[in-house]
Amino acid sequence: MKRDFSKLFHLSALLLACTFNAHAQTQPQPADTTKLVEYAVIPAISFNSDLGLLFGGQGNRYDYSSGQRPYTTFINSTAVISTRGLFFFEIKYDKPKSFGGNVRTTFETSIGRFFDDNFFGIGNNEKLTSPPDDNPDLYNFRSFTADYTLDFRFLLRRYRGNNRLEFITRSNLVYETPFDNPAERQISVDAPIGIDGGVSHVLSAGFVLDRRNDEIRPTRGSFTRLNVGGAAGIIGSSFNYGLIDFENRAFYPLFGSQNISIASRVLFRHATGSDVPYWQLSALGGQQRLRGFPVRRFLDNGYLTANTEIRAWLGRFPVLKTETGIVLFSDIGRTFANDQFDEFFNDYNSTVGVGLIMSLFTPDFFIRWDVGFSEEEIGVFIGTGFLF
Repeated sequence: MKRDFSKLFHLSALLLACTFNAHAQTQPQPADTTKLVEYAVIPAISFNSDLGLLFGGQGNRYDYSSGQRPYTTFINSTAVISTRGLFFFEIKYDKPKSFGGNVRTTFETSIGRFFDDNFFGIGNNEKLTSPPDDNPDLYNFRSFTADYTLDFRFLLRRYRGNNRLEFITRSNLVYETPFDNPAERQISVDAPIGIDGGVSHVLSAGFVLDRRNDEIRPTRGSFTRLNVGGAAGIIGSSFNYGLIDFENRAFYPLFGSQNISIASRVLFRHATGSDVPYWQLSALGGQQRLRGFPVRRFLDNGYLTANTEIRAWLGRFPVLKTETGIVLFSDIGRTFANDQFDEFFNDYNSTVGVGLIMSLFTPDFFIRWDVGFSEEEIGVFIGTGFLF
């Protein structure tokens, strides 16, 4: 589950960006087997009148011991807690070569208690109206969520260089339940599927074709993924529906430089059927899709969305092991219901924006500050790594 905590961090009274560099070496060995581990940590603290004092941070661990790219293993952890009871913990583990080297294993799990989840309605594509003065939290609600995602990518064929075709299987389980929400909140008024809580468990399978020259800082090539699956009671789901999830990324260097490139991404997702909980509908808005609109601003069975970015690394500071750059971006997208395929290419929402990037100590770790502009609001986001 991807949660957007930038609105907590960009209002922080104190935001520290610290990276700790560690080299772990055992007995003297040849240079190509030297063990190398890098750590990167971002702590944050802020105050919110509704949530109290918040503490949070993100930590990354990169193991380069085998010398392979992008890494031998990668661990990412995020934590946010507040004095008023909000909390969120997430951890991700990625091992590109496991089970003898031909299987990539990725595991993510999280648990959280949220006081300001967003729900603007399903199929709400009209311009958003401001909440009334006597109900300022109309679009907010409280929820508890726990989930995991487990991916296995099996190598089918390796092409020239590191290009590869893989078979992917995925298990994604989400438990969510709203709690203590007044009757005048939008989610209580609409009472969407899932309002009483439940478990959604999706099993899916598909293919990945990866032709990027680099996974973390790509400037050339493409990445394509297709997953098809569904949820059903026989696999422990409270809901029954099908799911199609497609992604294509493309990267092109500009002016023959590896420091300036164009990156594009197209996403299509469709949760089919009439028994889809609101948290598994297709959502646009927030840091991941359609920057400049709030999280889950547009919600329906399906979406089609695209991102375009111009990325430029501007300068290096070897003494500080730091590199800085800029990103210019444009996002478009729309959601659609099961019966709206005739409107598939009409009435798209769009945002434009600019971002700053700064790597610290290792080129694989960099902080990104994005500012997105839409007709409804300005979104400010803080993250690590490129969006895609």
